[in-house]
Amino acid sequence: MVEEENSPSLLWYVPSPNITNRFECKSEAESGNQVVEGGPLFVQPNQTSICVYFSIPNKWFLHEGLIGSCTNQCCEWLPPIGPNGKFADPSPSSGIKWYLLAADQEECNTFEYALNTPRVLEGKLGDNKTVCVSLPEKDEEFLKVQVTLSLC
Repeated sequence: MVEEENSPSLLWYVPSPNITNRFECKSEAESGNQVVEGGPLFVQPNQTSICVYFSIPNKWFLHEGLIGSCTNQCCEWLPPIGPNGKFADPSPSSGIKWYLLAADQEECNTFEYALNTPRVLEGKLGDNKTVCVSLPEKDEEFLKVQVTLSLC
């Protein structure tokens, strides 16, 4: 599944509950588990373990992390304790607010529903949704954007 040459620098997936070490991570990845390339890493609210592959040193690892910000039952996964002995800080807020445009709405004018959380929507992979996203320089001016769901 993962070859040394031309392999991506980061692959990851949420392991089965019975996975207990990096060798089992590698085996499960090679058996057809859905592996995601790159980040950010999003998991379910109660999922703190992931299997992750790094091209250097060309190994799979089983990591226990922390759950960061969550939206719609999809949470940012934060890496384990680093060399400094501390967990990584959650991603800083971008300051950009957003909300899902209701089916009966045509314009982005309902500011009280705006969220300052990771832009994660509930749905199926490939679903199309319409969201309203704030403009960084204008807090109460929102842009209507069509998006296609991926990842979590």
